[in-house]
Amino acid sequence: MAPWFWRCRGWRGVGVGRRVLARQPGLILADNYRSVLAAQRMKEAVERVDQSVLLELLGQPKGRRWR
Repeated sequence: MAPWFWRCRGWRGVGVGRRVLARQPGLILADNYRSVLAAQRMKEAVERVDQSVLLELLGQPKGRRWR
């Protein structure tokens, strides 16, 4: 059987592992939120490019933009 201080150290290690795992859902949610924001920005950028190409094809002046 291991000495008592090794056993205590082992339990402390398990507690640290649980604390790290307990923080994971918050980190995952924050990462997902940043991913959603990035996807929204990419969608808006594609819409602006699409609008610019359409205006170019229609012969609209570059300074004039639809909203």
